[in-house]
Amino acid sequence: MTARLRFSLLVCVLVHLSFLPDARAVWDDPADSPLRLTGYVKTLALGQEPALPGLSATATDLTRARVMLEGDIGSWLSWTVHYEHVGIINPSAETRAGLFSGDRQANSSSVLPFDWTARHNSGFVWRHALDRANVQLSLPAADIIIGRQAVSWGVGRVWTPADLFVAFSPVAIDQEFKPGIDAFRAKVSLGQFSQLDAVYAAFDESFRHHAMGLRGQTSVRDFDLGLMAGRFFHDLVVGPFFDGQLRGVGVRGEFTFTRNNAGRVSERRTFFRAVSSVDYRFLNGLYGLLEYYYNGFGQADAASYVRLATSRRLARGEIFNLGQHYLGGLLDYEFHPLVRGFLFGQWNLLDLSGLVGPLISVSISDEADLRLGAYFPWGARIRGTRLRSEYGLYPRIYYAQLRLYF
Repeated sequence: MTARLRFSLLVCVLVHLSFLPDARAVWDDPADSPLRLTGYVKTLALGQEPALPGLSATATDLTRARVMLEGDIGSWLSWTVHYEHVGIINPSAETRAGLFSGDRQANSSSVLPFDWTARHNSGFVWRHALDRANVQLSLPAADIIIGRQAVSWGVGRVWTPADLFVAFSPVAIDQEFKPGIDAFRAKVSLGQFSQLDAVYAAFDESFRHHAMGLRGQTSVRDFDLGLMAGRFFHDLVVGPFFDGQLRGVGVRGEFTFTRNNAGRVSERRTFFRAVSSVDYRFLNGLYGLLEYYYNGFGQADAASYVRLATSRRLARGEIFNLGQHYLGGLLDYEFHPLVRGFLFGQWNLLDLSGLVGPLISVSISDEADLRLGAYFPWGARIRGTRLRSEYGLYPRIYYAQLRLYF
């Protein structure tokens, strides 16, 4: 019996159980239930006007359907399974479109065989996967999670240098669920306010590509302070972080120092990255965020960006930007209990390019909302083969997203 057939039979059993009277009673009250079922359907209609010559305007629809099952077996063992289908109509040929849509190809960098492609052609892609599939042991000495899971170590709001296992693109439209990785994780409590988090993740069946890290954290008054260190692929990385409040103002920062003696000649083998941000919610409800990002891996001038075009760090989503100095900002305001407005911006401070992203979110019901937004980049366009700015390469994006939860 193949893995796909075994999984299909499991899904059929779960669906059948959902129609039994006892199963309906269990799922109707998830707070008191050993088995909890939730999920969503999201459809993202995205239109783009590419900045690169030779590409025409296109429209893409990306729909995700996720079923989330969680259960407990006694007080010490629990499990999580998230099964997701992704359908893409008219996949975009513009490589930067994936930075906005959050679409990632079927996870080939994994150990567990939980990713499948049902159909793939020029007009339609249909994939499905177990994006979460793990068991969690609550032991006296530690909490242990084994299997496909999400790991988030960054404290930045736009850029997260410490998220070296997997990170969101800084322009991703939907950042609700981070893609899962195949990992072993142990969280060890060192007291009421301190914790150690150890993670080992493998990215291929031979275990040649892997990452392992240790993150310690403690709380001092209104601040979380900590240090992370580890080996990620061929890199040795270490860096501190902090996150807290000063008189109602949120302040945070994270810093990483990376050393790699096996890197490409065209890339920096030793570099530093840092994020520092502040945020505040005013009395009228307006929320504001300002964040600075230093990317020591990047280049100081636009003409040198091409050196990073084949970087493995960009290909695996570890680093997304080509320059060195950035500023990001966000404004969030509630116009009505059912309507929120957002304004997001990013600026490359050296080549003076950037983008701005307005967004309106309308609550349709307790379980549904509609989001309408756009991204407008600016910056010098490419001239021949010479790059003149970073965001001048980005497409103009218009999107509408409907999200339904159950």
